[in-house]
Amino acid sequence: MNPPTGSARRASGAAPGTPPGTVAELGRAAGLSSQAGRRSRLRRDAVARGVLRACVAGDGELLASLLRPDGMAVFDGGGKVRAPTGPVHGGRAVAESLLTLLGGHRRPALSAHSVNGRTGLVACCGHRIAAVISLDVTGGRGTGPWIVLNPDKLVAWNQRVGTAKGLHRLSAVKALRTVGTTGFEPATP
Repeated sequence: MNPPTGSARRASGAAPGTPPGTVAELGRAAGLSSQAGRRSRLRRDAVARGVLRACVAGDGELLASLLRPDGMAVFDGGGKVRAPTGPVHGGRAVAESLLTLLGGHRRPALSAHSVNGRTGLVACCGHRIAAVISLDVTGGRGTGPWIVLNPDKLVAWNQRVGTAKGLHRLSAVKALRTVGTTGFEPATP
């Protein structure tokens, strides 16, 4: 005899009508929970905030220790902003490149924000966003930073500056401690 529709749950905990083998059901069967996802998110956030602190302090050793030695960074200047034209390989080289980008006499505000659903970094120069840095985390260390400097790709970010949905008001971003940059200068032809 079949149980009444809608009143029973499978042994896996899935609701009736949930096809066997769905991601949620497979996760529960493997013993994964939302707690594991939350711990993973917290670890990613902690690494991203550590990268933020290292960049603000200009601490190359700390930054390199937070990045995987086999990591690779991509700087997307789109030919409009001075940036490395190819990938940068290795944790130390990535750290040096980031600090070179964020070092100098002009100092943008650098802060942690959600970037593609994960904690990333946003650099503001005056009233505009000059860079968005997404960071993957593997094994408790940052890997694969993708640094978007191309102003064409930052249009949507810059349209949100100062709105409640965007960066929680520009004044909050401007009040953040700053780090310097020479990397946000226009590229020379």
